Amino acid sequence: MCLRNLTSSCKLHSSLFLELIFIMTAPDNTYWESLAQKALAGQATEQELNLLLEGLSGQNGADLQQVLDKLLGITEGEDEHQINQLLSAYKQTPKKYSSIVDKVLESDKISEPPKVLKVSAKNGRSIYWYRAAVILLVCALGVLITLSIQKGRQSVIHKMAKNPSVDYNIVPGKDKAILTLANGKKILLDSAANGVLADQNGVDIHKVQNGQLIYTANESTAPDATGSGIIAYNTMTTPRGGKYQLVLPDGTKVWLNADSRIKYPTRFTGANRIISMVGEAYFEVAKDAKHPFIVETSRGMNVRVLGTHFNICDYPDQPVVRTTLLEGSVRVIYHSDSLMIVPGQQATMAIDGSLATKSNIDLDRVVAWKNGLFYFDQMDIVSIMQALSRWYDIDVHYAGKQPTDLFSAIMNRDNDIHEILSMLEATEKVHFKITGRTIEVLSGK
Repeated sequence: MCLRNLTSSCKLHSSLFLELIFIMTAPDNTYWESLAQKALAGQATEQELNLLLEGLSGQNGADLQQVLDKLLGITEGEDEHQINQLLSAYKQTPKKYSSIVDKVLESDKISEPPKVLKVSAKNGRSIYWYRAAVILLVCALGVLITLSIQKGRQSVIHKMAKNPSVDYNIVPGKDKAILTLANGKKILLDSAANGVLADQNGVDIHKVQNGQLIYTANESTAPDATGSGIIAYNTMTTPRGGKYQLVLPDGTKVWLNADSRIKYPTRFTGANRIISMVGEAYFEVAKDAKHPFIVETSRGMNVRVLGTHFNICDYPDQPVVRTTLLEGSVRVIYHSDSLMIVPGQQATMAIDGSLATKSNIDLDRVVAWKNGLFYFDQMDIVSIMQALSRWYDIDVHYAGKQPTDLFSAIMNRDNDIHEILSMLEATEKVHFKITGRTIEVLSGK
């Protein structure tokens, strides 16, 4: 049984496949979608979950089914039989639920009964109701649907391992960055008070709540109209375990991922708006047809735009630089070579400087970090641990042979590291040992 709660379709691969239905990105602000989102994230109250389940069979059932059908992608066919079995048994008492799950899905028993079992299955309901109710119930229970392909397809339910008594002193990342002014002064943004932090070249630097820095022109002290004078540059650096948002002087919005750096002028002058970066950043560039916006990456790939939304990943430990376009158009340049990409495409630059274009990119996966998610799609354990090490500020060592299996997972970046590792260990293909801030990776085979 394959379930995916993002917009991408459900896929089966011959390699190990782990799909963790844990949380989803925020949908449109409709009534039913809001409730469905909370339920799928395991955050719905008993009253809200009952409302959803009752709504499926009430006068709003058709609308709610349509909403859930859009949010969830489920394979049809042989898996529907198991879903029907589970929901047919749904009318039984909570005390019998664990044995029902054991019998139907052949998993370990769930020690905790569901808190909400007030709506029984009735004849005549569509398969969409069964699908939706199973997923809502599972998410509300706080369990994971783990999928693996090994000697055929098997479906099991694992209770998410939690041990609040264990403290590894490893916490998720947060809004944390260092601002370096033109004069070399450094400001720790996570501890600085909200308000005006400095005036740079006639531009006020405001720190606002929710981890954001905004540059606004101070006309009373602005340079003359000719743009003469010394250009002041600032640098924002996010350490491992940090992230931050930035609004540049032209109104361009920047989201900076962990272990990243961006350098920019406090006031754009001249024909182009030029900034430089290393790491990962998402841009929403303010439109200005007369002044192109140019991003210079650490490995020499330049991205030239007028006004658009795109993501650049330029971590030194990655084999390629990736520019992914969500809106508008982008020209990627390396020396004398260049190419244009359109929304849904990704431009890559290899170590040798060669440029290439990839189409049909899963945009949800690319910007998942910006939306508070890890979204791994058929990734090896080394790539996954690189992302985790940047966000949780941990060191990773490998013992013996590295696991060669590929994993796919959707997980909240606010999760405790123990929860993340437990999800991966549920595949029995990889194991972890934690010592202080070091995680040792061992093959499960």
